[in-house]
Amino acid sequence: MMRPTLLLCLIFLVACGSDQTTEPPAPKPVEGTLSLELRDQLTITLTPPESTKTTITLAPSATYGLLAAGETTVEGRVAPLPEANATLYTAKLDVPAQSGGPCGDEPISVALSLHRQGLHRQGQNTTVIGGLSAYCGAGRWHGVPVRVLRLAGELPVF
Repeated sequence: MMRPTLLLCLIFLVACGSDQTTEPPAPKPVEGTLSLELRDQLTITLTPPESTKTTITLAPSATYGLLAAGETTVEGRVAPLPEANATLYTAKLDVPAQSGGPCGDEPISVALSLHRQGLHRQGQNTTVIGGLSAYCGAGRWHGVPVRVLRLAGELPVF
């Protein structure tokens, strides 16, 4: 008598199950404040990547005559480098000419590059280092930069 009752309970429980699957919540953007040339700050926000693409928002506390004041949002890339146990974040910014800046009346091309080295002993490494390389001229992403601005700080992992 016990077996049929147990079997009926099991069938009932399976029949009451739901076919609906709930998707896990999407990862939230990560934000950090990096040191910009040691004395200023750059607030950076990265949306979780879809494949290798991400949206990057930059808000510098100083422009150095090379960056736009306020927030700038650009499309960037996340490049996992498993052979080096590292991740690279890159983006290209088009900045209008900045009066009093080193490029005069020319627009400015700025390349962002941030590097995160693998795992830390206590878990994920939140430290990133890198820079912003500025070139005079529109769409110019190579050659000798007019200035390289150093970046370092903590940026949470997705």
